[in-house]
Order: sequence, then C-alpha cells, then structure tokens
Amino acid sequence: MMERSAAADVLVVTASVLAELLIAVMFLARAERPNGSERWGFAGMAMAVPVTAGAAINFVNGSSVSDVVLPLVFVLYAAVEVVFDGVLTVDFRATRWLGPYLLLFYAAQFALIGYAFRVGTVPGVAVLVSYFVCLAATMWSGRKVGHGRGGLDLSRQLGPLDE
Repeated sequence: MMERSAAADVLVVTASVLAELLIAVMFLARAERPNGSERWGFAGMAMAVPVTAGAAINFVNGSSVSDVVLPLVFVLYAAVEVVFDGVLTVDFRATRWLGPYLLLFYAAQFALIGYAFRVGTVPGVAVLVSYFVCLAATMWSGRKVGHGRGGLDLSRQLGPLDE
C-alpha cells in the first residue's frame, strides 16, 4: 500500500474547507434574502469535483481504502443534494426522508473531517473550524427563517414527519 498523494490531500482538504464555507454563506444569504441563496449551496456541492479527483488520485496510487472512501462519502452526499434540491426541487425535508438525509449529511461532514485529520493536525483543525462556522450559520439561519425550500410537497407520497 502506498501513501496518500500530497496532491490528493491538498485537493480534498482545500475543497472541504471551501465546501463548508460556501454552505455557510448559503445559510447566511438565505437568512437575508431567501431567493437565490441556493447558488452558494450548489457552489459548495461543486467541491465534490476536486474531492472526487483527490479520491481518484488516492485510488490510482494504491492508498488505503479509507483514503478513497472517506472523500467519496461527501461526493455521495453532494450528488443526493443536487438531485433533490437542484433537479427535482423536492421539499423532502418535510418528510420522513429527513432522517436519512441528515445521517448522510453528517456522515459526509465527519468523513471530510476524518480525512483531514489523517492528513495532519493543522488540516484537520482547518476543516473542523470551517465545519463549526457552517454549523453556526445553519443554526442562525434556522432561527431566523427556518429551513427547507418549499418545493413539491411529497408528504403524501413519502409520509409526513409525524408518522
């Protein structure tokens, strides 16, 4: 087994910090002007491209399974986010699908943090701090305007939260 590539580490860690900060900007923008704030979230999801590249470099270099899989958890989350919020514009957050979505969201966050700490303490702290910035922006936005995008109501098809 070879070591992780320094290029892969730079790609994954830098994209992780940027993704967290772009999502934080989305939540801050949503609190001030709800329409149009999604572009910041989609920019954060676009960070899945360099994260995928980092995972691919690690795969080609024969790095450990965790050096390949951890970044791909974020890629899976980003794909789900883009499909539900960008393509289908489904308000799935008001359904019983909220739990699995949040599980995937936090798994992606912790996978990026875990990868960064595998790289080193400084990269790990950088991603962790950006995660807390994103978390603070999420909480502030949630208190100010709530969450969800108000798309197609699938509560009848997917089931409401209170079932």
